[in-house]
Amino acid sequence: MPLKRSPSQTRTGAILVMFLFMLAALIALGTMALDLSLVEAARTDMRIVSDLSSKAASVEYTQTGSISLAKQRAKNLAEQNSVIGAKGFKLANADILAGNSQRQTNNKFQFSEDATPINSFRVVARLGGGSVNPGLQSLFPGVRNGEATDLSQMATATEINLDIVLVLDRSASMAFDLSGVDWVYPNRQSFSYAYFEAPQPRSRWDSLENAIDVFFDEMGQKEKKEHVALVSYSAPESQYSAVYRRTFTATEVTTNANFTNDYSVVQNAVRAIGNREIIGGTAISSGIDRARSLIRNSPNASFSEKVIILMTDGQWNVGYNPVQAAVYAKNERITIHTVSFGAGASFSVMQDVADTTGGTAFQAASDEELQTAFREIARSIGLSLTE
Repeated sequence: MPLKRSPSQTRTGAILVMFLFMLAALIALGTMALDLSLVEAARTDMRIVSDLSSKAASVEYTQTGSISLAKQRAKNLAEQNSVIGAKGFKLANADILAGNSQRQTNNKFQFSEDATPINSFRVVARLGGGSVNPGLQSLFPGVRNGEATDLSQMATATEINLDIVLVLDRSASMAFDLSGVDWVYPNRQSFSYAYFEAPQPRSRWDSLENAIDVFFDEMGQKEKKEHVALVSYSAPESQYSAVYRRTFTATEVTTNANFTNDYSVVQNAVRAIGNREIIGGTAISSGIDRARSLIRNSPNASFSEKVIILMTDGQWNVGYNPVQAAVYAKNERITIHTVSFGAGASFSVMQDVADTTGGTAFQAASDEELQTAFREIARSIGLSLTE
């Protein structure tokens, strides 16, 4: 007599089959999801490689005028980066294209290979597809029938016209020494004399002058000269000196040099500020606003990239919040890079100013670090990822 299964046994068996089927489906979906995640992670890494390598090639070309050296620098940088954890990503010469990019009426850039004057480098990062890098293998042999996936990511870095405004702090603390202590001057001179004299060697202003020279030395190595203007800020103030028997005054903001591509004009204007006393508070927002006004009225305003380089050694204590001024700048498509010099500088505020506009914030504790900050800014500006 055949054995009969009870209804409960039949249901249990059916549920077990269904559970196993659903488990297999979930495993398959999970496998596909992991594999898709791997592909997206590879694309992200390759995008970073193509972005950085195209910029590196453009920087090298602006410094040397050599396409071969530019391509080699792109290759070197790619090899320093990793894709899916594997270092040593390779670029071939054919993956690095030199050409010219021009802004179109729709505000997008069009790249033309080998067109002159050369102002752009396009880098195509590839996995598989006949490239020097193998295709992306699946984490699971059964996915994609075991075949490798071909991937590519492209970026084009273009050197573009710039309107740059240096916005420099000329408040009283810029005459202090480099110790970071308020009201301490180089050579330990007394307040009565030093406050009403031009900044001395080894003062903060002296360090700034040296850093500005480094900035223009770096800018001068590029083939194309940019338009640069100079704004300085302090706060309205009048102080009578019994020692000198006269009143010294400070204005809130001044335009010390209008836009020019003669860098020596701006350098001389910086030195002219340091040839007289610098007194008053720190009206950072007024400096930003004056720079915005200059940029709006620039003859290049319709087609140039707009950059403010903002430097301070202190805390804003006059005017409205500089972060709000940065919001106004962002609305006018102005990028602000910031430099905070010394322990007393309001780095958190300057960081917010830079972040608001997509700029970079630098913090410098010493004379050498200040020079490095301005050197890095000079190297980075003038390049834009146009694709």
